[in-house]
Amino acid sequence: MDVVIVRENEEDTYGGIEHRQTAEVAQCLKLISRPGCEKIIRYAFEYARSAGRKRVSCFTKDNIIQQAFQEYDAAYEWLKQFVLPEFRDPLSS
Repeated sequence: MDVVIVRENEEDTYGGIEHRQTAEVAQCLKLISRPGCEKIIRYAFEYARSAGRKRVSCFTKDNIIQQAFQEYDAAYEWLKQFVLPEFRDPLSS
């Protein structure tokens, strides 16, 4: 299998915003912004083009984390119009 994975932007849960709710429970805040999503998606398309890849697929956890990943999905759909048609998204065909 010949696959390249570009994994999430630097916001996400690695933003370091967390606190302890109780002695046994810690909570970490997940941040997702439209500019951060556009940055990582644009990088994936640019990498694919420079490496001669023909396909870029977008996979998220939007069935579980619905509101936060709406920004990612919207950014992916918006950016596709500028980089396609040479790329084919297997999920939309």
